[in-house]
Amino acid sequence: MIMAFIWYHEKAFGKAWAAGAGMTEEKMKSGIVPLIFGIAFLFSLQLALTMNFQAVHDAQVLGATHYATDGTMKPESGSELALWVDYFQENLALSNHTFSHGATHGLIIGLMLIFPIILNNALFERRGWYIP
Repeated sequence: MIMAFIWYHEKAFGKAWAAGAGMTEEKMKSGIVPLIFGIAFLFSLQLALTMNFQAVHDAQVLGATHYATDGTMKPESGSELALWVDYFQENLALSNHTFSHGATHGLIIGLMLIFPIILNNALFERRGWYIP
């Protein structure tokens, strides 16, 4: 929200955005501004939590391996990390490479990441909930 405040400020790209979106001073003053910012804050929180979940979920084993091995991705043979990586590759990795797992990620990304971004744009541009 801080970056958006800077980005949409009239001394940055605010005037260009307003012209491109057909925004006027009158239109900007319409709507319940505290409600708009409250909803935008909730969407921002949802985006942050979803991104955190996705990053942790997808990088848990391999990300930890990267940092524990200084980027070589080759744990010391027989180490606890090597045993865990082997277990993951043999028992868990293939269950993540299915159509349903990919479709679930697509649904999560669509509903929890893309949808709030579209709704935020509609809120600040004072549009309805449709894309004309």
